[in-house]
Amino acid sequence: MKEFYESDLFDVWDVGALRTLNQSPTLNVYTDATITKNGCVSTDGKIIEESIHIRGANKLVSGKPSPSVKATHTSERAYYFGYSNSSHWGHYLTETVARSGHLDIDPIDVYHSGDISRIKKFYPQHKYIHISNAVKCETLYVPVPTMVNLWNIFPEHIKVCQKIGDIYGRDFLPNKRVYLSRTTQPKHRRWTEGEPELEELLSTAGWKIVHCAHLSPREQIGYIENTQYLTGCIGSSFHNLMMTRQNPGKVVYLTCDIDNTNPNYALHDRILGNDSVYLDCQVVSNPSNRTKKILNPIEVFEYLQDTCI
Repeated sequence: MKEFYESDLFDVWDVGALRTLNQSPTLNVYTDATITKNGCVSTDGKIIEESIHIRGANKLVSGKPSPSVKATHTSERAYYFGYSNSSHWGHYLTETVARSGHLDIDPIDVYHSGDISRIKKFYPQHKYIHISNAVKCETLYVPVPTMVNLWNIFPEHIKVCQKIGDIYGRDFLPNKRVYLSRTTQPKHRRWTEGEPELEELLSTAGWKIVHCAHLSPREQIGYIENTQYLTGCIGSSFHNLMMTRQNPGKVVYLTCDIDNTNPNYALHDRILGNDSVYLDCQVVSNPSNRTKKILNPIEVFEYLQDTCI
């Protein structure tokens, strides 16, 4: 096993420079722009870069719109949301929330692609329109995303997530040592071999085993905010840290080597001030369905027992 840290991840993944409060997550305004499901085009035929869905430094997820696209519909005033995913908790708290920070405005048509159901509940004053055909818009508002997965995050993103956490509420669920478990998830959904064995050892030693998939957000926040030690196989449950108002004393992510560890968690921990530890104790055993394997559950258990005391 091997420990590594935020700086190690950022070096390998070529993560962007540290963002500061109010640096540039603005809401940009365009006149006579065209909306498509893959992004927007300005009146002079240029692609509006902040409307494009990317991950990492410049990895296109959904492609780009054609600069010569022709609109079949019109709108006087609209907000371009673009990519949205409310069904996947991790992509909801990262990429989807990243486009919502400016929605606390007067009613407006919000154009989106994907599942935006959770965002609708927080900003019900708007009319939400799923993008099917290109739309010509007289006045178009395009937010600069407050988080780009695998690349960067603004402090404002954490502030929006914390407000969402406040809306969900929080229970007071104090425990000294909490393990975020994925063992009740179907085996085709990023299963980790060896986790049931590790979980049994931890439970016997008095750790609180928490299955976030079966809890309300207020319960999840309640466990994470009120623990001294937080650990588990790296995954979406740890994005809940962005909704908390109080950090755990120590966070230990159980993961693979640096090349196979998503830097998103280090991105938000950089803003939160969590000096987290990444424990290289797994391998990817089946790349096709992202199955992983804890190489030695007993060794991981002994490490956690010695580290989280």
